[in-house]
Amino acid sequence: MLQQPNPYLAALLESGASGYAGDAAGILLERRPDLTGRYGDAAFTSWQTHLRQQLVELAAAVAVGEPALFISQLVWMRLALVARAQPDDDVDSGLEALDAALSRRLPESVRPVCRSFITHVRSQLGTVPTSSFETALDPTALPDRYALTYLYRLLNGQDAAAIDGVLSLTGAGLGVPAIYRDVLLPVQREIGRRWHLGVATVAEEHLVTEATRRAMATLMSLATAAPANGRTMVAAAVAGNAHDIGLRAVADLYRLAGWRVRFLGADVPAQDLQDMLSDCSADLLLLGATLSVQVMRVAETIRLVRDGAGGHIRIVVGGAAFDGVPDLWRRIGADGYAASIDDAVAVGARLVDG
Repeated sequence: MLQQPNPYLAALLESGASGYAGDAAGILLERRPDLTGRYGDAAFTSWQTHLRQQLVELAAAVAVGEPALFISQLVWMRLALVARAQPDDDVDSGLEALDAALSRRLPESVRPVCRSFITHVRSQLGTVPTSSFETALDPTALPDRYALTYLYRLLNGQDAAAIDGVLSLTGAGLGVPAIYRDVLLPVQREIGRRWHLGVATVAEEHLVTEATRRAMATLMSLATAAPANGRTMVAAAVAGNAHDIGLRAVADLYRLAGWRVRFLGADVPAQDLQDMLSDCSADLLLLGATLSVQVMRVAETIRLVRDGAGGHIRIVVGGAAFDGVPDLWRRIGADGYAASIDDAVAVGARLVDG
């Protein structure tokens, strides 16, 4: 039952998220008066906001019948609480309050399904240690030292030196794919992790991202691409997805492999994307999604593209929203999934060339 998509329940959860979250916040604070002591006068508002976001994420997971999508978001919340010296069992208390609120207000026909989903998520959540989400950068490993040097230079106001250091790696024998895979993209993950933990600011995350865009553009201007192969691909982050660095990296690797590339960047409306695909006679579409709540937008975009472009175009999806959830890409109508930038070009070429 958990693996069955339930668009009706998902729509109820999303449309009623604010009201359900208010009820759940009231229940939570009644059961856990210590939260008021820790959060003060902002306790109700803070938890209503947290729980509303959880409901939207729950709706996304229910819509495709995949509890792992919801679990991954809750683990990130646990990690943030631990980093801020707050008890990570607050997450489970919030889920318990949501369950109580939804059991009172949802139509009787969907209450058992929702309760089963939340019960499963709560049972699985405790098995995932927050320590497994620590940084993967190891200063004793050479590629990670390159990445850490780049990051520290940026955070200390040495932008030019940081980018020059990355460019110098081509002289050390590293090609563009290796620099992207082992240096630039790990730094993006690390600054995102630090922001989530509250030890990096939004401004610092933006600074690193913009520097990485400049580094990528310069690397590509110096690289030599393979001869044109006559194939065209379009790459876009779905509407609502503001993160496109990983997708940009994949698009660049397609350029180096000889493809004609149309990189559209972040937050692309589905209708505009469909028009672009028609205009450039694309053979392949790459769609990127970062958050679980964007998965249904990917599914909707795929349906729209299929309706407008017929069956000839192949569609590959990727991004954090799909990581660790086997076959989710298949269930939403994609032709393939790229788990990493190393996979992306091979997957697309296999699909298009048969």
